[in-house]
Amino acid sequence: MSTAQTLLGVLEVILLFGGIPMGVSALVLVFMHLSERDNADELRTDSRSLGNLGAAVCGIAVGVSLWLLWFSWGDPAGYASWAIVGAVVTALTAVIGISAVTRWRQTGPFVVSLGGLFGFSSAFAVDASFYDITGLWGVGYLMIIFIAGFILAAIATGVVLARGRGTRGYRDTGGSGSVGS
Repeated sequence: MSTAQTLLGVLEVILLFGGIPMGVSALVLVFMHLSERDNADELRTDSRSLGNLGAAVCGIAVGVSLWLLWFSWGDPAGYASWAIVGAVVTALTAVIGISAVTRWRQTGPFVVSLGGLFGFSSAFAVDASFYDITGLWGVGYLMIIFIAGFILAAIATGVVLARGRGTRGYRDTGGSGSVGS
């Protein structure tokens, strides 16, 4: 199988297995953001904070970087336990850190998490597809999407709750006004 055929197969799996759940998640985030945008107290006021697009790009970059850092050099037949633990700890730290500087209190952490999930799972899919002759890497990809997605959603929820309304750096006007993204 040629490289182009392999990459087309990877793209097909990513769109089929990952595109549907991540697309639905992204659509939910768009609707959440539209609601959040109408509340002035949800907007972080400092100019250095990340909007949702910046948060998504940072999440994707971190996801790909995590894969390259912890798994791209190892034995593709099995991953060392310490590498898995290192990746999880690094991912938690990165998601919490980036989420803390997002402009939008509710959607920002979820956008970072979704971006990280997309970057990490896509890097896994490309890497695994070249080594796994059984084709079961698609099952591994699907497991990453759902298991890591659930864990990252829980972490994002924790960050949203920790950031709370009226915390430092957010507008606390009590009224609702329209604020751009």
